[in-house]
Amino acid sequence: MKRYISLLLLLLSFAGYSQAPDTLTPEKKARWLIDSKIIDNNTRAITPADFRNAFKGVADVALKRVPFLTPDEVRQGKADTARVINVSYNNRTYQFRYDASSSAADDSATVFRHGNRRYVIDTDYYTPEMFGAKGDGVTDDAKAVQKALKKTGTLHFGEGRTYYIKRGISSTAANVFIYGHGATLKLDNTLTTSTNYALSFDGINYVLVRDLTIDNVDYLGQASWQDRLIAGIRVTNSQKAEIFNVTINKNPWCPIFTNQTKIVTIEGCTINRWYRDGIEVEYADIVNIKYNNIIGTGDELGLNPDGDDGPGLLQIGTGIGVQVTHSNVVNIIQNTLDQTLDTSVKVETSEAVTVSYNTITNTGKDGVSVMSRSPMASPITGPTQQLRNLVITHNYVWNAHKRRVDGSALILVHHTDGALIAYNRAGDTTKVGGTSNGIRFTDFDLAPGRNSKAEIINNIIGKISNGSEAILLVGNMQSNFDAYLSGNVTRTKVQVSRFRGVVTFENNNIYNGSGGNAVDFDRLATCYAYKNIIYSAGAGMRVAMQDQEPFRFTGKYNKITSLGDGIFSIASSLSPNFPRVFELAENEIIRPVVAGDPTMSINYKNTGINLNTASEFRVHRNRIRNFSDGILIAAPLVLPDTIKDGNITEIQYNDIRSMRRRGIRVQNNGSQVRTMDLLDISYNIIADVNRRDSTGAAGISLANGDVMTYTNTRLVGNQFNFSKNLKPAQGILFDGTVSKKFLNLYLDKNVQDVGSAFVQTNVNSYVNLYSGTPWSVNFDPGALAAGAAATTTINMPVILGQGKTTYTVSSGTHITSSILLTAWASATGTVTIAVRNVGTASISPGSMGLSIQVNN
Repeated sequence: MKRYISLLLLLLSFAGYSQAPDTLTPEKKARWLIDSKIIDNNTRAITPADFRNAFKGVADVALKRVPFLTPDEVRQGKADTARVINVSYNNRTYQFRYDASSSAADDSATVFRHGNRRYVIDTDYYTPEMFGAKGDGVTDDAKAVQKALKKTGTLHFGEGRTYYIKRGISSTAANVFIYGHGATLKLDNTLTTSTNYALSFDGINYVLVRDLTIDNVDYLGQASWQDRLIAGIRVTNSQKAEIFNVTINKNPWCPIFTNQTKIVTIEGCTINRWYRDGIEVEYADIVNIKYNNIIGTGDELGLNPDGDDGPGLLQIGTGIGVQVTHSNVVNIIQNTLDQTLDTSVKVETSEAVTVSYNTITNTGKDGVSVMSRSPMASPITGPTQQLRNLVITHNYVWNAHKRRVDGSALILVHHTDGALIAYNRAGDTTKVGGTSNGIRFTDFDLAPGRNSKAEIINNIIGKISNGSEAILLVGNMQSNFDAYLSGNVTRTKVQVSRFRGVVTFENNNIYNGSGGNAVDFDRLATCYAYKNIIYSAGAGMRVAMQDQEPFRFTGKYNKITSLGDGIFSIASSLSPNFPRVFELAENEIIRPVVAGDPTMSINYKNTGINLNTASEFRVHRNRIRNFSDGILIAAPLVLPDTIKDGNITEIQYNDIRSMRRRGIRVQNNGSQVRTMDLLDISYNIIADVNRRDSTGAAGISLANGDVMTYTNTRLVGNQFNFSKNLKPAQGILFDGTVSKKFLNLYLDKNVQDVGSAFVQTNVNSYVNLYSGTPWSVNFDPGALAAGAAATTTINMPVILGQGKTTYTVSSGTHITSSILLTAWASATGTVTIAVRNVGTASISPGSMGLSIQVNN
């Protein structure tokens, strides 16, 4: 017998047993030990029969030396001679050991006592059944569960069992460990605000809850259900809380809630049909919310795909899926949220926030909302009052804004000093009313002395309701805030406004099919728009300047297809104290031509580039097609004397074709006196500028109105081809009406192959002129009756660089069918022209518009 006992003890020793392969069952491990490790004195291998005999011998001894007793028998002293006993109670048997050092009270579960002898349960695997729980889903097990948790701090529920509880379970132990093993806590429907939780922990060092289901009664429709405020799991004023693989069903208030708990981890949980907040965390140092599945009650309450609000909706409260406030490090990653009544993910007044790889569908309001609101009331380690270090990436947000709340967004960021929003896919709010954005980034806050940036990169934004912006960024002109938008694809327009820093907008693909402006830059300081592809049913790109500081806009390598203006600018102030600069280069701007439009009622409208109210316009190497005007520059600034360079306009090397009226137009708007210090229009190709019978059609048109003065004007090397014009057009047209408004005009090497007179002008507008090619003069002899004659003397400008003071007017029998040129004579600085009305009707003043070519 001793031999068998020795063999069995050796077999079952921890050292030997643990060396067996982990993949073997306990029986196979024993066989492995017998066959491979234990050899008797005669070197014979121990057989399975030896093992069975040894086990039987040990069992016989154990039964004689370890008695089986009831609790009452232990209390009667029947175990006083034993060190190990088996105690049977609550339909189960547990092993207890005598502990001479214990002074614990007899609790009828883990300690039994007779006199001073105490027997303590020989396990750390505590179950509710040890304390009287039935786990049958019918008997109220709340008292047993509460007693077990209070006694041990560690609790193992029975696998697959259901524990019915009629009151909340709480603990204030140093550490709490709850292992559900797939069990269910079923809450009673009589829970009230005095017992408003399933599990509640306060002042704990470490809380762990895992693998448990909390099944609430469905309160929806019951009287005052929204006032019951029942939490599934509540942890407050603790150091660390970890909640893994917990399922909470039909919770009236907040399934998981923590406050003033430093480290919070919630992973792999399922929150199903709650009515206020799904997960809420307040005042934490580190928050990790990952891999959870959160399903709201949207469909049940009438948030149907058509957007109609169902009955009882206004009673719901917040209805937020995940909410974190006043915390330091926040990670909300790879969660699935569906049918939330309000916002799906909401973070307020926190630092180092990451919201990534979440799937959000059918949300009542915002998909992701991150903002800073009120100062922090009682932070744990002092997080700042501003929202900082925000990262929102790789989220899928679809079919949001189902409650028709104006100002909502798929991704909303409000009151922050910087963020990265990248690689998100969002859209489809077209089934609802109100206004909703794809990405809405507003009201930037920036601490004094800080510079920061909003980065919006590689997002895909689908359909948005009511033509609202796919991306809306509204900054703060008091802060040096930059914005960088790159690689975004949208199905509707984008707006960026009120940035004092630098805005960079590049490599974006914007499709705007709802009218308005595809890209709207509003009151910026410095903006760079590069390599964007834009289609718009309205205007392509709008630039509205701010008045407080210098402004610069640079647009290069953009491809714009628009049914409105390609690029246009506006300004609220016509007389700022700072320069404004536009630079547009190598853009392709095209207006689509619609077939079947013989009257041109649809085609050839608007302007390719329409800029005004700036001190510098530099427009180079752009390709423009199918507008009314190709390039329109208007209203240079009235600048203070402190700005030395003055107003400068350069329009060079552009390719402009198929215009309704004009290729390039420079003019003044309004009645304020203005000066163009330098105007250089050179080396442009302008073709086919009268696609409709338009008056004033010309390749280049310069107007001074009554108040515009051109100090230095240079028109050199422009090429005109009007072979496809529907009606004649001038090559270069000067239509000034006030004397001596063009000073130092330089014309040379401009080429026109087809069309009428090359340059048409009111020569009284000039002081000094240089022209290397013939040009023409306009004059009006006044009213002429049939057969009457008139003589007109025109003051001619001095032709610089050629020393000429006389002019040659090309002769011809008739100027028009009714006007005959009878004589002309040139003198120093003048040309005298005599004409006669050879027609049969009188001619009114201003109706002749006569033009005579002048050869230098």
